[in-house]
Amino acid sequence: MTATCGYSHDVSGERFDAPITYTRPLGFVIFSIVSFVSIILGLPEAAGTLLSFVIAIEAFIGGFTIALFVVTLTRSISR
Repeated sequence: MTATCGYSHDVSGERFDAPITYTRPLGFVIFSIVSFVSIILGLPEAAGTLLSFVIAIEAFIGGFTIALFVVTLTRSISR
C-alpha cells in the first residue's frame, strides 16, 4: 500500500509539476507514510489538487486501517 501510494506521489509530482518535498531515494515512500499517519502528524503540505486528493484518500485509508487494527486487537485481547 505504501509503495503504491508512494509511486502515485512520484507520478503526480512529475506530471503536474508539483514541487518535490523529499529528494532522497525513498522520499516518496516517506511522504506516503506521513500521509498515512496524518491523523497523528497532520497533513503534509502539497501543491496541486490531484496530489492533495491522493493524500486525502491515503489519510482516510490510514485512519480506517488504524481503527480496524485497534478494534481487532481489543477484541482478541478481551476474549
